[in-house]
Amino acid sequence: MRRRISFIVNSTLLLLVASICVWNVRSQTTPKSVKNSMGMEFVRVPSGSFTMGSPASESGRSSDEVQRRVTIGYEFYLGKHEVTIAHWKKLMGDLPEGMKTGLDAKFLTSEKQPVVRISWNDAKGFIDKLNSQNDGYTYRLPSEAEWEYASRAGNATPFGLGDGSSLSSSQANFDGTRPYGKGSKGKYLERTTSVGSYKPNAWGLYDMHGNVSEWVEDIWSDGQTGLPTDGSANLTRGDASQRIQRGGSWNDGGEGLRSADHFFSPPANRSTYTGFRLVAGRKPVTIKMK
Repeated sequence: MRRRISFIVNSTLLLLVASICVWNVRSQTTPKSVKNSMGMEFVRVPSGSFTMGSPASESGRSSDEVQRRVTIGYEFYLGKHEVTIAHWKKLMGDLPEGMKTGLDAKFLTSEKQPVVRISWNDAKGFIDKLNSQNDGYTYRLPSEAEWEYASRAGNATPFGLGDGSSLSSSQANFDGTRPYGKGSKGKYLERTTSVGSYKPNAWGLYDMHGNVSEWVEDIWSDGQTGLPTDGSANLTRGDASQRIQRGGSWNDGGEGLRSADHFFSPPANRSTYTGFRLVAGRKPVTIKMK
């Protein structure tokens, strides 16, 4: 009888411990944000569907912003901020090649400013080295669809900030003399600002509009027919000699910062307008059973 009671008690305890472990694993699999060993922060972007592109009625719209429905059936972690000078130097040991000479000092006043003069190739080199650290995450550039989805933060409006219909330089770093919608005219700083200097969007992401334009993975296509609708990057249709940038920069007017706006540049091109942010995915943990 005692053995039976002991068995029942032990079984109950095992079930309780197992339940706690499962709860802990589940609660730890999808935290709202994560930070890697370099101090880079990433914000969880929920799964969901959205309409990519812009309606014909949107001011500043280009003809290549044809709308299509996209479903991202997975969560992912996107950089809370653009990659900064501090991040780059910590990993690579020095400034990016394009920032070493001939760059106005106003782009180097703080290590919290985003890196600029970053080519798509430079960004991929940074990612390769970061992945070689084996810190428990895998890193990549976001797809164009992932970027726009995160920028909108659940909104169908031109911006993921404020009321979504207007933009002024009190909300983002751009040429404030050219606001969007009913946004009031403001300052034109003519430089980058430290990341996080403005309020984030509803999902906790900073500088999705302005500061620096951000490279994404996709090649350029001026049409929407046959492009992915599952959140993946377009790597087959269009011009493989051009890669896409998103978000607009410190030098653009408000219409160039719209969530649907996109443009392209050769992957080797370096510009004071351009930087990047990353997606981080946690590596699966392999448990060896004895």
